[in-house]
Amino acid sequence: MDPVYIYFIDQITNYKEEVSKIQTEIDKLKELADKAEPQTGQRREYLEEMFENKKKLSKTKDNLLYFEHKLKEREVESKRLYKKAYEEKREWPDKNDYEMFEIELKLHKKRGKDWPSREWFYEKRIRNLGIERKKEIQELENKQINIENKEN
Repeated sequence: MDPVYIYFIDQITNYKEEVSKIQTEIDKLKELADKAEPQTGQRREYLEEMFENKKKLSKTKDNLLYFEHKLKEREVESKRLYKKAYEEKREWPDKNDYEMFEIELKLHKKRGKDWPSREWFYEKRIRNLGIERKKEIQELENKQINIENKEN
């Protein structure tokens, strides 16, 4: 089984759980706001917290949709890669492909940015151009380390 595909499935599962948790929290806050005594300020606090949770829910649903899309995209790509590997009698899934994916995830974590990002698309463009991926990713890591050192 494709490890990148499994990663996307795990992310979808996590986001679905998070969506359900946030939704139950919103429902509880709405119920509390309805029961709150007028002019005590509690209703306003509950509504503000509910608003924040709705923003969080929206972002979480966006990430869920993103990973669902990436899963479908990866499924198509995996079929293509498997067929190509079978015709060339190579091992599948390609270990280098997953190594590149892991390196990109580490780069995202180092920068403090949440996944999803454009790095994965950049790696695909490198692969399509036939450029050595490990060398390019190593250069990206080095540039990122230099940027972080300059910021500190």
